[in-house]
Amino acid sequence: MKKIVMLLFILLLLSCKRSDSRLYSKINLKPELSIIVDSFIKVIPHGNLYNEIYIDKEDPHNYSIILYSGKNSLAGKEIKDNKLFPCVYTEYKGVKFSIFSGAEKYFCSNDSTSQTIYNRNYNYDEDNMRLWIVSDSFNIVTVKDYRYAYPFMSLPLGAYKAKIIKIKHNK
Repeated sequence: MKKIVMLLFILLLLSCKRSDSRLYSKINLKPELSIIVDSFIKVIPHGNLYNEIYIDKEDPHNYSIILYSGKNSLAGKEIKDNKLFPCVYTEYKGVKFSIFSGAEKYFCSNDSTSQTIYNRNYNYDEDNMRLWIVSDSFNIVTVKDYRYAYPFMSLPLGAYKAKIIKIKHNK
């Protein structure tokens, strides 16, 4: 009888274990954004640990998207301190991007990989990063190269004067 109870207990434990892959889900980019991401990965420094996409829906017709690549996370301290680990990621041409939308507060990932990578100390390193601001207003998309912006905040005043990036559409 003890062996049967022990066997049932072990089976119960094994069946309750959740897979990390379900907690940190991969999603695909739509063509509108994949064209921009394709151009972005051509200019990012190699060896960067963090590749991130921050999506801020400002209203039904306006989106601000930050494409970021750096040796440190753009919002790493906030992510670590508030346990706002990414829930989803995308991979494009072998480059993995963690995606943040604000939903992390309520739909948090318990993925051990994302927790490990974001549970460290951060120093902003402007020399080893790349940041593009993608503005989508009524389907008119503008991409700008900028030195700094913080996710889910108003863009810095200088962002509006930043260099516009021309994206070539492959047809």
